[in-house]
Amino acid sequence: MMTPEIEHLTILITRSYDKGAWHGPSVKQSIEGITTEEAHKRIPGTHSIIELVAHMAAWRTFVTRRLEGDASYAVTDEMNFPGGHRLGKNRGRSGDTAHAHDGRTERFSGQQII
Repeated sequence: MMTPEIEHLTILITRSYDKGAWHGPSVKQSIEGITTEEAHKRIPGTHSIIELVAHMAAWRTFVTRRLEGDASYAVTDEMNFPGGHRLGKNRGRSGDTAHAHDGRTERFSGQQII
């Protein structure tokens, strides 16, 4: 059974991704309308949007699992910043949009990213 504090934190984490975030637009709202091509584009020396979304999703899952009492859950290097090949690079269609939802099954253009 979750304590009220942990339940509240879990709700805030979920809202930060879905909608109703206390800080402004949620992750999902921020990436709405981004095409597959845009999500995979990189500026030299940086991560792409899709890599950053996967990174946020991995750590969202980490925090949620830890709050639920799973002290052994860990984020691997591959989960932290998965490479473009794992994120379905060049497999999406232009015009597809990025989606971040359920912390355990994040998707982009129909491709599971964690």
